[in-house]
Amino acid sequence: MDQTPFTATPSAGITLDESTERPDMSCLPDGSHAAGVQIAALARDLYARGWMPGTAGNISVRQGDTAVITVSGLSKGELSATDMVRVKVLDSRPVPDDSRSPSAETAIHTAIYRAGRGTAVVHVHPPYATALSIFRYTNDTRSIEFSGYELIKGLGGTRPDAIEIPMFPNHAEVARIGAEVEKHLIDHPDAPPVLFIAGHGITTWGENLARARDRAECLEAISELTILTGRREIQCA
Repeated sequence: MDQTPFTATPSAGITLDESTERPDMSCLPDGSHAAGVQIAALARDLYARGWMPGTAGNISVRQGDTAVITVSGLSKGELSATDMVRVKVLDSRPVPDDSRSPSAETAIHTAIYRAGRGTAVVHVHPPYATALSIFRYTNDTRSIEFSGYELIKGLGGTRPDAIEIPMFPNHAEVARIGAEVEKHLIDHPDAPPVLFIAGHGITTWGENLARARDRAECLEAISELTILTGRREIQCA
């Protein structure tokens, strides 16, 4: 995997500093502080891309029966390693010694972990993928299919040339979204490690932060190509 350098400046006219070494996210140390360093670095990068505007979006890393997740209400462009909360995977509640509030979508992260999927989750609001979910969502359309795009290979599905990605309604009660996600993943063992929430954003996961990030990048790129070309399916050679 190409680990190109990055850093983000959380201000108007954000630029990427190619001279700054990019943290290695291919493995996750046991300590929550070390995980926090990696989460904060990735959050600043995704904020710079416009995928985590305001205080939106969240990132987590599982550590046994708990998960380290971004704290609620802070700009993702200004996070530090200490701006994290440790929550229980079982019920999404902060551990007893942490009184801060975790991100609003914590229930989605823990649902994925309870279903036995991945050890890192990224939830972001990239414009093209979010727009595509608005265009496609109806009461009868709860998934988006793509075929023929090269980047499908980066989404972690069972086929390299085609994928069907589930799309969930954006319930006001996030716990309800989490419950639907968990049920879907349990009922569909071959479900890909990516999903849409209609009009809201996307969630991706993997065995480490780098893999979860890469899948978010691939899904946003395919969504952009789909909107630009008007085609979700292209002919394979």
